[in-house]
Amino acid sequence: MDPFLKQLHIKMKKIIPVLLFLSCSLAIAKMHTWIIHGKPVRAKYVMTINKKVILKTKEGKQIRIPCSSLSKEDQEYLELLQPPSLKINFTKTTKQRVFPPNIREDEPPKAQYITFFVKIQQTSTQKYRHKMTIEYFALGQEINGERKVFLGHETRSFSLKGYGDSFHFQGITYELPKYHLKVKHAKNPEDEEWLPYRGIRYGGFLIIIKDKTGKIIAHKASSKKYYHYVKNLRKLHTGCFFNFKTGKRTPPTRPPHFPVLYQ
Repeated sequence: MDPFLKQLHIKMKKIIPVLLFLSCSLAIAKMHTWIIHGKPVRAKYVMTINKKVILKTKEGKQIRIPCSSLSKEDQEYLELLQPPSLKINFTKTTKQRVFPPNIREDEPPKAQYITFFVKIQQTSTQKYRHKMTIEYFALGQEINGERKVFLGHETRSFSLKGYGDSFHFQGITYELPKYHLKVKHAKNPEDEEWLPYRGIRYGGFLIIIKDKTGKIIAHKASSKKYYHYVKNLRKLHTGCFFNFKTGKRTPPTRPPHFPVLYQ
């Protein structure tokens, strides 16, 4: 590649993200009354560079002023417009439990204890003095079924001091059962068969980070669908089965057949 074109390509790779940021900022920016040196100015926020804020008036005029010229309320508002970049790490630990044999001579049930851990780390350099909230959803999956299971929902407040600082969150430990039953038919008591395994296994997670106004500033999920129907997930309670495509409550998956147990 020609050296000039190569340098142009490198510069464009740096400029394009900035242009995209500016276009997004202008698209979502709202008119706000800023108090600058005690005087109100109606303008939209554009961006902040080198401790100076750039505003755009209704007439299209751009104003560049030091952040320190703003009122304390507007400085706080400005900080909320620039949430920190966050890295979300999710891990889990599991532990197995086997129950003693039962008198029916079925295969003893098993259980898996699963604990979730979340780490939130700031990757940007700006200071952010406001508290944030982590909203965490733990989800399960039917064994030999199509439904998801709502295991639990927790929230915690936290704050970060700056670049590299992190917050660690340990969720509740959940017990996920697994069982395998042998059944007899009423018409033919000598005939026995095992039903497919039933129970619950790990099914995923959803993590949402919000600022103090309730605005979502970061999220991470094992599936994008969880984030899109988070409003439906908030309506569920522990142990509810729900449809993976909609997030709405639904009955468990029916077994392939229902043999009549021998009495």
